[in-house]
Amino acid sequence: KSTSPPLYKTTHQGQGRQAAAAAGGPQMSSCAEDVGPVQAKPLTPLQRRMLEKKDKSIFSLTPNAVYRVKNLLSMHKELKSAESLSAEPVGIRIGVKKRGCSGYSYTVNYEYDTSAKKPQDSRVDQSGVSVFVDGDALFYVVGTVMDFTVSNVEEKFTFANPNQKYQCGCGESFMPFDV
Repeated sequence: KSTSPPLYKTTHQGQGRQAAAAAGGPQMSSCAEDVGPVQAKPLTPLQRRMLEKKDKSIFSLTPNAVYRVKNLLSMHKELKSAESLSAEPVGIRIGVKKRGCSGYSYTVNYEYDTSAKKPQDSRVDQSGVSVFVDGDALFYVVGTVMDFTVSNVEEKFTFANPNQKYQCGCGESFMPFDV
């Protein structure tokens, strides 16, 4: 009675493919025999939102926001020449910090050529304005639209963020879905 060679997974006994070949076992990976095909998992809410946004802008501005940012950049240039400041901003940087009554708040700062950049940072150019989105904030702000509003008591940038679960009453902070 002849015995057939044992399967690959039992022939190499931790010695790898060479030991299995020397033992006369089949030349295939034991992973395919043991596990089989990977079963599909349902998408998480974050993955579904990211797929919905895949062809859309990372960050956008309304015409009011573009006008205000251009105005702020030109005022900074005038201030720079008057006070002989050395750096001139090339745009604005949008970020997110952990603070506020809802958990996170937006930061809007000037961006300079000399500013430290991260490889995961994103740049969006719109109507002559450059917006740099901090790589750490990208998860929280993808698809956000920034607006500039004026009321009787305040002027401020507002954010329409599809990734927020809720925001505080004053609108200064928000809580994202997947935190």
